[in-house]
Amino acid sequence: MLAILGLTAAAVAPALGRLGTEPTGSAAREFAGDLRSARRTAIERGRAATVSTVPGTGRYTVERDARDGDGPPEVDVRDLPDDARFAASEPPARIRFSPLGVATAGRVSIRAAGRRTVVSVDRWTGGVRVERR
Repeated sequence: MLAILGLTAAAVAPALGRLGTEPTGSAAREFAGDLRSARRTAIERGRAATVSTVPGTGRYTVERDARDGDGPPEVDVRDLPDDARFAASEPPARIRFSPLGVATAGRVSIRAAGRRTVVSVDRWTGGVRVERR
């Protein structure tokens, strides 16, 4: 049993290493990290947080409801690294995390250097997953 696990790990490890060095892998990891951070902030503050993309560009916003519930939300405008872009053929994603950690389901394609990576959010758990396609 341990031998099978060792062989599987040896086969998968190089592929995981390459994901981080490719432009789409780096951009997807950064974007996924911001999604996870938005979820964590929503839970900690007890206020919703929303991440929205602009298709065909590398731009997205992270919006957090005001701490006291009044006033304007805090909005950060961010850009994906390198030449990575959100797929132009998809509608804008608007992923909202509630204070309970659940989310509106979302699936976002990131393209760079002729490759595509998909970042998805599970609606029930708020979990974020990165998949190379």
